[in-house]
Amino acid sequence: MAKKYFPVFIVLMAVLGSTRPALAVTDGITSTAAGNVGLYTGGTEALHIDSSQRVGIGTASSVAPLDVYGSNGSADFAIRSSSGQLVVDAYNNNVNYIESFNGAGTASQPLWFTGASSTATTFQFVGDVGINVVADAYPGSLSSLSIYYTGAGTQFGIALKPAADSTRAIDFLNAAGAHVGYIGETSSGVTYNNLSDRRLKEHIAPTVRGLAELAKIPVSDFNFIADPAKKRMQGFIAQDLYEIYPEAVTVGGDDPKQQPWAVDYGRLTPLLVKAIQELKTDNDDLRARVAALETKP
Repeated sequence: MAKKYFPVFIVLMAVLGSTRPALAVTDGITSTAAGNVGLYTGGTEALHIDSSQRVGIGTASSVAPLDVYGSNGSADFAIRSSSGQLVVDAYNNNVNYIESFNGAGTASQPLWFTGASSTATTFQFVGDVGINVVADAYPGSLSSLSIYYTGAGTQFGIALKPAADSTRAIDFLNAAGAHVGYIGETSSGVTYNNLSDRRLKEHIAPTVRGLAELAKIPVSDFNFIADPAKKRMQGFIAQDLYEIYPEAVTVGGDDPKQQPWAVDYGRLTPLLVKAIQELKTDNDDLRARVAALETKP
């Protein structure tokens, strides 16, 4: 008479439906509690399925449909092929890793994220993001994105290359979502553009400030304390400029290293233009007077 074999799923159903006490095994599948299944090897539970159908590897207390729990400092989850592997490691309370290896086991290989050909791949991060840094590179964690790079002409922090020229490389929006400016690029240069559309302005009138205000602005020679070369340069002191032309100054906070006062030199352009116009008017007037004197007998 031929031997009869019971299908594995019948055995599993019998275990899942059992209310009897847990079986003591060192290798195999067993019911660890009502509605729970455990897979043991060498007396240790390697895989656990709880009554909510959550699968735990290395843990009997799953917090997700698939929960992989490993030791600190070792790979918790890996996808491998003969050409390479992708490793996920919840290293400690502060640092988690997703790392790519090549077939020889060398780490730090390129990690590609691709989406549908008709749409761009998108990422949504909750919290701050660091590239080439473990922690926020900016003092006081004031930045949402921190990028650390070698610099010194050997590495660039950000490189932007469009499919077609004459486009916006970086666009700036206000809190309401309206465009307020952008950095553009052409085939031969870069443009820095602030909002200046007549349709968005009101109470337009000729300015009354010009040469007189420009003449009051102190121009200083100085060097920055943090510059090891102590290179001297010419420019403005933000606090002094604020007293005369505050539009060009961003007021800082108490800590000059994290919230320094700053000057937007481009904001002085309207004042410079107006001052030059006034000088031209004065020059034209003087030329007319000289011409009149020269024509007298």
